[in-house]
Amino acid sequence: YYSDIVSRRFIVDSFKPVMPAAGEVKDEAAGVKISWPDAVTGPSGLAYYAVEERSGTGPVWTRISTTTALSLIIAKSGLSPSSLSRPPGTYFYRVSAVNNAGVAGEPTAPLSVNIDLGLLPAISHVSAYPNPFDSRSRSVTLNFTLSRAAEVQVSIYTVFGSRIRSFSLAGAAGANETVWDGADDSGRKVSKGMYICVIKAAGIGETVKIGVIH
Repeated sequence: YYSDIVSRRFIVDSFKPVMPAAGEVKDEAAGVKISWPDAVTGPSGLAYYAVEERSGTGPVWTRISTTTALSLIIAKSGLSPSSLSRPPGTYFYRVSAVNNAGVAGEPTAPLSVNIDLGLLPAISHVSAYPNPFDSRSRSVTLNFTLSRAAEVQVSIYTVFGSRIRSFSLAGAAGANETVWDGADDSGRKVSKGMYICVIKAAGIGETVKIGVIH
């Protein structure tokens, strides 16, 4: 419902706002500009756009801005003042429209933004999710950020140092992800317990502990 001030009555607007396109990312002197097209709305009109962010290595979306504008500047590290300044890394952004009846539309497809990757080591921001994980029903997602494109080697070890799984992939500059299904090199599911994952790129390795539960 929304209030029609002219006729002084309440009107139902059940039309979900629609974002016609994902938007675009453009580098500017002040930082990185995220822009998006006008939403298609019903009779109540647009109230605001909600902008959400998640880190390149995390699964959680957080609302960072509500605005009626069609763009938002994300400042690069070292630029100030800015409440939206971000340290080096990869971030994802999506935008949804909310009408004056409080109805929110579906968000746009995520936009990837790289901030000052050259200031990072070859590999960083290594994480695993979910952790621990039940290998009988799902895989664990391994996330990491590369400062430049490189061949990536992933190795899984027991806590006693025995390597049980190894594979490689071509990594791109920015956020990357791959999965481990909880199996060893022979395809057998490993026993429950703690394992050490080592991810190497450009001669640098990072580790993350992974718990397997059954």
